[in-house]
Amino acid sequence: MVRQFICLSLLLYSSFPPALSQQSSSVSVKGKLLCGEYPAVRTVVRLWSSTRVKEEEVAASILAQDYSDADGNFKMVANFDSKENLQPVLSIHHDCDDTKKAGRRKLNFIVPSSYVKSSDEPQSTFDLGVFNLETHIKEDEERVEEVTRKRRRHATGHRMKSIHVFVDLLLLSTMQYSSAFRKQGVSVKGRLLCDGKPLRNVKVKIYDLDRNPGDSDDLLDEKFSDKDGRFALSGTTRELTDIEPVLYIYHDCQDGIRPCQKRVTVEVPKRFIHGGTPSAWMDVGNMNLEMTYPNQDRSCNH
Repeated sequence: MVRQFICLSLLLYSSFPPALSQQSSSVSVKGKLLCGEYPAVRTVVRLWSSTRVKEEEVAASILAQDYSDADGNFKMVANFDSKENLQPVLSIHHDCDDTKKAGRRKLNFIVPSSYVKSSDEPQSTFDLGVFNLETHIKEDEERVEEVTRKRRRHATGHRMKSIHVFVDLLLLSTMQYSSAFRKQGVSVKGRLLCDGKPLRNVKVKIYDLDRNPGDSDDLLDEKFSDKDGRFALSGTTRELTDIEPVLYIYHDCQDGIRPCQKRVTVEVPKRFIHGGTPSAWMDVGNMNLEMTYPNQDRSCNH
């Protein structure tokens, strides 16, 4: 009788291993980082369990950490408890186009949940692509964790009001001199991917953001990506002050049947502004649009 009881217990135990064992999930991320035309060497890359982490929870929230190699390449694999149901975040800490400021720029990218698998070994690797760290994603700076995005916008609003008043007075005093309006422009190029494949027919635009009340943003150029996912935009306008160029990318990568389109906003660094003839092209690299970019929003009328 005792022998029969032991055999029955062993049979039941072997029939339900998932219920008695802890399952783990895994995720794998790779990419190549550039700073302009050169590899971004020894750049810190991390996988986090959340976009917002308290100071006392930093160590426990880091799933994996590594540095880019001599060619700017990196690859990380992280394992965690399946019960946590996380959506990992890739962060990149760097000083590209940032030599005069304290601290480092920190870019956060939400890794698509489809790359998180319930297994010890990742089934596939999310490829960030070739990313140029000169690129300034809209509101991407996080130098001090305690400063929230809301507070930064509030502070920026006060500064912009002062700037508006100054610009308005300057415009009124110089409006009679048409030669004061300088011809300025930018040139931007790159390649767009979705699930590692070229993303064609994606609408891309470059605008000059006008901060003056009643003055609309100036469209400098617009096109669609070609069959290889590549695009090249170049345009000019005339402004009294330095232009504020931005690149808009409108796409449906991994968006199902949701209305409207995802919109990614990329700020073009000032050093790429030219006087009418392109002297240098801003290359955003190979952008994988599967992931969620910082402050990505949606647009219906474009």
